[in-house]
Amino acid sequence: TSGSTGTPKGVVVPHRALAARIAWMRADYGITAADEVLQFASLSFDTHAEEVFPALTAGATLTVAGPGATLPDHLAAGAGDGLTVLDLPTPYWHQLADDLDAVDWPSGLRLLILGADQVQPTAVAAWRARFGDTVRLVNSYGPTETTIIATTAELGRADAVHRPPIGGPVG
Repeated sequence: TSGSTGTPKGVVVPHRALAARIAWMRADYGITAADEVLQFASLSFDTHAEEVFPALTAGATLTVAGPGATLPDHLAAGAGDGLTVLDLPTPYWHQLADDLDAVDWPSGLRLLILGADQVQPTAVAAWRARFGDTVRLVNSYGPTETTIIATTAELGRADAVHRPPIGGPVG
């Protein structure tokens, strides 16, 4: 759906556009059969396609969060021990970044994709202080009409000081 301003409305995304975006995500994010991806987003939110389809088409494990489950609860229950990829709404990640040590982060986490809002430099600073450069941090942006996302940016230590970019166009 689309409709961050006003009434949500359905958006038609052609199969070829979704197939191309999935192929790009698999290549750019490095999704392989060795990965375990958490399906965290509601199926009514376009981000679910960014979680589900690259994982399934790569032969990766797709772990589905329980109804109403928070990420900390899911991880504390041991259900996310093998997770390597997370895709979280930026405002939710900001809340988690306020106390990163309160979350039992998976030891194999290699990629965190953010989207749906502007990333705050203070959250990047907290993340980098806790994880250094061991986990790839990607800011993504785009309306549903662009097949989930239109831009991405790798977030590094410099983005902990300055306003993080929304990045450049995706393939």
